[in-house]
Amino acid sequence: MSDTQLHAIIPAGGAGTRLWPLSRASHPKFLLPLGRPERSLLQATVERLAPLAHTITIVTGQSHEESVRAQVADYANIRILSEPAGRDSMPAIGIASELIRLEFGSQAIVGSFAADHVIADEQLFRELVHNAVGAAERGYITTLGIEPSHPSTAFGYIKPGATVMEGVRAAQEFVEKPHVERAKVFLANGYLWNAGIFIMQTGALHRELATHQPQLGKLLAELARQWYDLNQEEKTERWSELAAIAFDYAVAEPSARAGHVAVVAAPAQVGWSDLGDFKSLTHHSGGAYELPTPTAVDARSPHAYGTAETPPIFVVGIDDCIIVHTADALLITTAEASQKVKEIPAQLKENGHPDLN
Repeated sequence: MSDTQLHAIIPAGGAGTRLWPLSRASHPKFLLPLGRPERSLLQATVERLAPLAHTITIVTGQSHEESVRAQVADYANIRILSEPAGRDSMPAIGIASELIRLEFGSQAIVGSFAADHVIADEQLFRELVHNAVGAAERGYITTLGIEPSHPSTAFGYIKPGATVMEGVRAAQEFVEKPHVERAKVFLANGYLWNAGIFIMQTGALHRELATHQPQLGKLLAELARQWYDLNQEEKTERWSELAAIAFDYAVAEPSARAGHVAVVAAPAQVGWSDLGDFKSLTHHSGGAYELPTPTAVDARSPHAYGTAETPPIFVVGIDDCIIVHTADALLITTAEASQKVKEIPAQLKENGHPDLN
């Protein structure tokens, strides 16, 4: 890779509803110390990217801006963009990339990295990002694909194609989360997990948006030119005009079909996880909310999360049980059912209990 500077973008949004009641709309999982007790997931992400990035831009909602600023106050070269409202990942990544394009040019390399993922081998991760930057310099929208350790139904998949340069292959197709039998087929055929990490030139993203989402691309470019001159009311009005769409749907999928996306395979030992539910959290010990293993009778692999004030927990006759005890809620689930936890906040809102969200 050349000495090209990387500008990191960190979309910090969402409520992490699959980790309710630890993660709440008012204090979502990226602000929580789930990977390490002394660092939130956001802080760990910034720490991981700091050696790689010339600048770091965090895009977050207005309700989280104050907390985000407090958590990253000790880091240099960080700018924070406040979204007037959540519009999914494409507007968040797009506005940051357009602002960087205006300041650093169309050949500037940006990389979008989620605020709430964990990486075990950070040195290996940085080497993979360097490879991806090399492909991005050639004009590709480049992603990191994780070599699967099992046929997961919790992730989307990427179908790799022909080699385009050393360590980099064409990304032929992005596939939605499959059922388990199809996931087994993907595993056998060398598909990769989609980690949602994308690295590209600002000009390449501008080009792909113009092709596949022309109205959104035009609005983002116009908004970026006026961003620092608009008052909050004007910014909110302009932001509401943007289509709410994920980056994968807006750019990755159609650009892959056009042959403009490349993928760097990340071996499983990189230790990537999106901590997407309590089942995945059980494989990453050390977070601040992890409690000692509950006392178990005829019960295999119980896990418990809570605070120092959580009373002793006992499990009888339930395998793979997960118990989460907070000051105002008690969750009992199993590892296999943990993806369904996201349904609880929606039900609470419907039933007139938004205070528990």
